[in-house]
Amino acid sequence: MWHKTVGKIFLITVGILFIATTVIFTIFFVYYLWQVKYGGIENIEKLSEKFSPQFTAHTNLENTIPKIVENQSAYIHPHNPAKGEENAPITILAFIDFQCQYCQQAYTFLEDITTRYNPVVKVVFKYLPLIDNGDDIFAAPLAAACAHEQNRFWEYHNIIFQSKQFNIESLRTVAIQIGLDINTFDKCVSSKKYQQNIKQDMLDAVDIGIRGTPTYIVNGEIVEGIIGLDIWNNLILEHLK
Repeated sequence: MWHKTVGKIFLITVGILFIATTVIFTIFFVYYLWQVKYGGIENIEKLSEKFSPQFTAHTNLENTIPKIVENQSAYIHPHNPAKGEENAPITILAFIDFQCQYCQQAYTFLEDITTRYNPVVKVVFKYLPLIDNGDDIFAAPLAAACAHEQNRFWEYHNIIFQSKQFNIESLRTVAIQIGLDINTFDKCVSSKKYQQNIKQDMLDAVDIGIRGTPTYIVNGEIVEGIIGLDIWNNLILEHLK
């Protein structure tokens, strides 16, 4: 057969090597074009960090890194749940979506920080419901706001983060579990008593330029995504200076 002759085998081998070399050359050419355009590996890493895998960027919000918040106190309203000393030197605004998986993972870090740095840290909760997992996006925020009406917000907040159940029946079960006056709770939720407050927090997020959840504003500095205790420690100590 023709392809079994020495000459033909040689030509086939050369052809395979040529194709392989061309493919490798193309890969390196594209790689170096990327390097020229974006300025090296460091910038490629920074580009990937813009939308961290531990941060839910919402397409209906901003897609650029938000600005520093000059007047943070303007976004703190009487309806926002808060814990810590009123005049604490560090205030953290936490824009949170109960259905955001990264918010569910990150809430324990904030719990640890507020305990560890009491009384120098004050945490203010901001509602930012945006993820639709089949449940009403306002159901959990409304239920939490109604728990706040009975001064049980943070306990309620922790349990629904743990349960990850956001239908009205599950939210009502949590209210019973922590001993809320269930008739008052039911009326509060069904009337959507605090929906306008929740929408105000959403408007605040748009005004600031927030891109997604979880987002924290620490004395005007914007921090996105899950950050561990070491980073929280450094951040708080830096602001205390």
